[in-house]
Amino acid sequence: MTQQDRGSPPRPAATPRPHREGARRSASLSYSVLVNGPMLRHQMRLRGLTAAEVARRAKRHGHKISEATISHAVNGYRIHPAKLRAIAAVLNEMEPLPGVEVLLEVETRPLPPEQESI
Repeated sequence: MTQQDRGSPPRPAATPRPHREGARRSASLSYSVLVNGPMLRHQMRLRGLTAAEVARRAKRHGHKISEATISHAVNGYRIHPAKLRAIAAVLNEMEPLPGVEVLLEVETRPLPPEQESI
């Protein structure tokens, strides 16, 4: 039995709507920044910070940022400029740990060409 057989009025034809998520994604891409992931990782290591600790410190200052957002920034994904400002504020409030730069230098900086073959 169809709706018309039951005496119900026919439903209006559905109008196709654009996919909202796709529209939102393209708009967010135009308002996002690509962070230098290796440099962010280096700066966090200099201060002894994990992504979780950066997120906690940012929240203490009233910034809503997740550990996943920080992980995205470190791994080369685009993030919102406000999130980058929150991360930068946390890094700016802390001095690098003394002596850590020398220890991390080998891991984070590429070797000069003359030392690559050694």
